[in-house]
Amino acid sequence: MHTVANGQLLTSPLTIDQWWRGGAEKSEWMGHWSLVMVLPEQCSSECRQRLDVLTRMHMALGKDASRVRRVWLGQVSWQADPYLSIYPEYQLGVSGEPTCFVVDPLGNLILVYQKEQPAKDILKDLKKLLAASNIG
Repeated sequence: MHTVANGQLLTSPLTIDQWWRGGAEKSEWMGHWSLVMVLPEQCSSECRQRLDVLTRMHMALGKDASRVRRVWLGQVSWQADPYLSIYPEYQLGVSGEPTCFVVDPLGNLILVYQKEQPAKDILKDLKKLLAASNIG
């Protein structure tokens, strides 16, 4: 792994067949960037606050917000919006389940973040990725 801005960039991205084991069709991960948050079994007030911060961070992308979809994996009641998908049932094929990660428009898991990673760091990385990408 290499550090790019603030997240851990995987030197060998994981293809969708390697990291996604179910909960949604693989095609749902294609064509857009995804910011994925793996929720704990019980989403506490701290967890909900984190989701709120990530939602506001998504809006801070401005005109590029439509290129990114937020995905919450786990049980949570959350106000729906056009850029949010919630999968209460899912299976990941990665060890040591990451708390937050970025999936590119081809379905590859490319960036991993730790639970304590500030949202502003994730925002910086997303802005760099979106500026450099012609897809999604």
